[in-house]
Amino acid sequence: MTRLHAMIAGQVGDDADPADVEVPVGIETDRGPWVQAPLAAGYPVPAVSPPQTARYRERLSVSGAQALRSGRRHQGKK
Repeated sequence: MTRLHAMIAGQVGDDADPADVEVPVGIETDRGPWVQAPLAAGYPVPAVSPPQTARYRERLSVSGAQALRSGRRHQGKK
């Protein structure tokens, strides 16, 4: 947790008021030390569904097959 606090402080800045800073922590599990530690430190920990996370990653990623097809199309149209 000390390293997490240091990383957040580095992003927020030293002059920020801790009462004004809110950092939600999304974790794909609802129990265990990875959830309890941020909760104990005062971070809000919303539930994140693993299937929802997988769908989100799929939407943001670029398919290699699509990239190849579009690259071939552009190469052929000179």
